[in-house]
Amino acid sequence: MFKERVYIASRLALLCATLGSGGCSPHDFFWWKKPDIGEEYRELSKAVAAGTEVRNLKLYDQHLAEAPEAIFALENLERLTLRKNKLTYLPPGIGQLKKLLWLDLGENQLTQLPAELGHLSNLTHLYLNDNALERLPEETSRLTSLCYLNLDRNRIVELPAALTQLTELRWLRLNDNPLQRLPEDLSGWSNSLRRLYLRSTKLTDEERRRIREALPRCEIIF
Repeated sequence: MFKERVYIASRLALLCATLGSGGCSPHDFFWWKKPDIGEEYRELSKAVAAGTEVRNLKLYDQHLAEAPEAIFALENLERLTLRKNKLTYLPPGIGQLKKLLWLDLGENQLTQLPAELGHLSNLTHLYLNDNALERLPEETSRLTSLCYLNLDRNRIVELPAALTQLTELRWLRLNDNPLQRLPEDLSGWSNSLRRLYLRSTKLTDEERRRIREALPRCEIIF
């Protein structure tokens, strides 16, 4: 019975995230954090051997200095975890993973992202926390299904204005960045964004007031 409930909750959570509905926060569904998308592969060689069967690849803390090109041939991949490696660069091949829903690149050493990231129109969750990013590519605004974006602990001073076109975005984390301003026009987020984290930034009191006024439906954590 417990396993059945876990399965049902995970499927509901995945559906919620995919549709970008207003309830796709981690606090709404605990099992949202681990949607059931098939067997989790933890060795690249086994994943490559399985080929198109692979939907979930987790290469966590494997001391990777670069993302293996073989990953980008796994065309049915829905969840990719490359957290806690030593990546400084993400190859443009990432754009080939058209079915990707969940991409975790946290705790690496990334300084930039390829424009091809914007090809992932089905992506709902993107973790980029604990890297060395100074900016996001304009193409990030093409991630039209994105529900959750974590940019904590980077070096971001400003965001692309077009990022506010992500009208499915519910959660945005920008803690511990030297952020000075948000985009001038925040109206694209006014009906969608539910939680915005802005702790330990360089936002002035005036800018904080402007953000509160522009996003009255959003819980903002300074």
